[in-house]
Amino acid sequence: MRISRDWLADFIDTTGFAAHDIAERLTRAGLEAMVEESMFPRDRVLVAEVLDRRQHPNADRLSVCTVSIGAGEPLTVVCGAPNIAAGQRVAFAAVGAKLPNGAEIGKAKIRGVASEGMILAEDELGISADHSGIIVLSDDAPVGTALVDYLGLGGERFEVELTPNRPDAMSHLGVARDLAALLDRPLSIPEMPVAEEGPPVESVASVTIDDPEGCPRYVARVVEGVKVGPSPLWLAGRLRQVALRPINNVVDATNYVLMALGHPLHAFDLDRLAGRRIVVRAAEPDEPFITLDGNERRIPGGSVMICDAERAVALGGIMGGLNSEITEGTTNVLLEAAYFLPTRIRRTSKALGLQTEASQRFERGADWDGVVRAIDWAASLIARLAGGRVARGRIDAYPRVQEPARIRLRWARIPRILGVDVPRDEVRRQIWALGIEVLWEDDEAIHALQPSWRPDLTREIDLVEEVARLWGYDRIPSVVRGVGVPPEPPSPELALVPELRTWLIGMGLQEVVTSALVAPKHVETTHSGDRAVKLANYSTVEMSLLRTDMLPSLLEVARLNFSRKATGGIAVFEIGYVYGRAPEDRYDQRRMVGVLMAGQAYGGRWNDPSRQWDYYDLRGVVETLLQRCSLSLPAMVHYGMDEYVPRTGARIRVADEEVGHMGQVRLEVCKQYDLAVPVFFCQLDVARLAAHRRSPSRVIPLPRYPAVERDLALVVRELVPAEELERAIRGVGGSLLERVVLFDVYRGKGLADGEKSLGFTMRFRSPDRTLTDQEVDEQVHRIMGAAAEKVGARMRT
Repeated sequence: MRISRDWLADFIDTTGFAAHDIAERLTRAGLEAMVEESMFPRDRVLVAEVLDRRQHPNADRLSVCTVSIGAGEPLTVVCGAPNIAAGQRVAFAAVGAKLPNGAEIGKAKIRGVASEGMILAEDELGISADHSGIIVLSDDAPVGTALVDYLGLGGERFEVELTPNRPDAMSHLGVARDLAALLDRPLSIPEMPVAEEGPPVESVASVTIDDPEGCPRYVARVVEGVKVGPSPLWLAGRLRQVALRPINNVVDATNYVLMALGHPLHAFDLDRLAGRRIVVRAAEPDEPFITLDGNERRIPGGSVMICDAERAVALGGIMGGLNSEITEGTTNVLLEAAYFLPTRIRRTSKALGLQTEASQRFERGADWDGVVRAIDWAASLIARLAGGRVARGRIDAYPRVQEPARIRLRWARIPRILGVDVPRDEVRRQIWALGIEVLWEDDEAIHALQPSWRPDLTREIDLVEEVARLWGYDRIPSVVRGVGVPPEPPSPELALVPELRTWLIGMGLQEVVTSALVAPKHVETTHSGDRAVKLANYSTVEMSLLRTDMLPSLLEVARLNFSRKATGGIAVFEIGYVYGRAPEDRYDQRRMVGVLMAGQAYGGRWNDPSRQWDYYDLRGVVETLLQRCSLSLPAMVHYGMDEYVPRTGARIRVADEEVGHMGQVRLEVCKQYDLAVPVFFCQLDVARLAAHRRSPSRVIPLPRYPAVERDLALVVRELVPAEELERAIRGVGGSLLERVVLFDVYRGKGLADGEKSLGFTMRFRSPDRTLTDQEVDEQVHRIMGAAAEKVGARMRT
């Protein structure tokens, strides 16, 4: 998720720490963070005014607009958006601007009309995925101002990769709490008092929980007399900083609280709730319900349903219903802040294939005590932004109070587990900084209470892990202890792995490590969906299948590198497992080595001009690996395969067994990963390589007798591979044939259509004598006979 440094400043002062330093400290503490700079350029993406709009003379769906950016002459811009109109203030990219999606704006002629820039939609700026129309700004937006400043998007941001056990870090408060412990600075949670000026809340709404297992706690507030409208710039800017699209002041207030505190909320139109009543119950099997996105879904039995007096109005913990959404006509709002059982939310989300910002948090475990602060913040914001009156009090349905775990952290256990004696004062500071309440302390242990926002802290070992990550894993010494029994020698497959790694790194490739979990669309890339293994308890749809091939994982690495403007090209490899279904409902896993090359090859020096990686670079890598493995006569048999460009795909065979495949990835597959450069890929089965591996070659003394070389040009059919002819030559060359090299391929005059001439240099040598011309001639004669018999070759005259 994205974290804004401007937003973090509401909770902790990070002055004096560079963004990269903060990201590094978070990463060392288990929250993998990466700095993201300003979303788009300041000098060429501006606020502009549309002075006039007219129909394009040569296209019905295009408009020709005159645009002012405040300085210089007005510009002519061709625009295809349906919502463009004269007088609007819009987001405009001038010539030379580089957008987040990689596009560079230049002068263009569109259907005969010159265009000097682009009027932008939200997806073109990376704000959201919306491309339904251009961004229309407020009428008072200052023309010529940098758009990034006007929208409040100029600050630094962090992209934080979260582990499933840290739902608390899915918010600015959660990340700030970790930073407070890491930077040794105080955490400050702003106060947001609620001015309660309305009637008692019990007089205007009620809440009943009929499913206390699925929903242990449900808190509601009512805000009356609101006026729904656009959010102010500061709020819209905050949401855009974390890739959320502003909707209106009521919904945006709930999203603000979500990203600030990490607790999802939902706002209902109170007047559309029958009986002004909320009933929480379990869903009937296959209960129909239309969610907020307009889709009718069949809800699995046992899912948590939020209902009014007559019907379901929300799918608890996941998404609201279309029948109670906030609209421009809404005047009275009922706010929901609840705690749902994580397993129930996870089960429903996976069954429906529906993941939302809310479900991602509830299924990991939300803060059961944080509901009060969250709903108070939201009510205060809505009253301030939409002019409403907050009803007095809250409805807090809490049938069975959640009891936090009591944890004993023994002082002696810390050095025993970590191998380092962390000072007690440092342990106390860390626990206090994380907000963990200490009940009492004695000479033996600290007795603490689990924070409601940390569902992962329930045992002593969990607190020891907190001490380790905040103390610093790099400060824990690595100690190798003696073993009483010598280890067993590794299997041939396992012994080959470090050698493969060394050889590939020596050839200039970089090793990558990727997840074996992929999305269903990625498995379709390899046309192996029938063999794919689906996880029963996956965390997201994007990680629901075990990969059947290394290609999707390495293509994703290439996509990520090129999307981050990686200079040049990439040449990477990975040694990992692929999975698949086996007969009789069994599963198998195989260790593979995958190699992917794309973009610019190494070079670019004055005597080594830059070029793109090509098929022969990949083939060279494969042949070198096979040679290092001492494999005898490997064959590359060309064939058609859906992933590869025709006539480049090849099966790699050793002793009539396929050990891998290679080729150029098809362009339509590359487009799925936004790759516009040729991509070359190979995959080798490590176990099969090891099974066919011979003992290492021995050093042969330098030859004492001279060699005899003969050139032979043979005419074959166009479809005959050179490898097949080379095998025929080697098959009869015997021990005297030392080397065979293809040096010429000829097509043209003197040959019939569908024929080609292959020229080979053959080197003959005897280890114990000088060969005579007669002996060499006899060898060449046998070779010509075998070539004619096996592939229909004839000597070129």
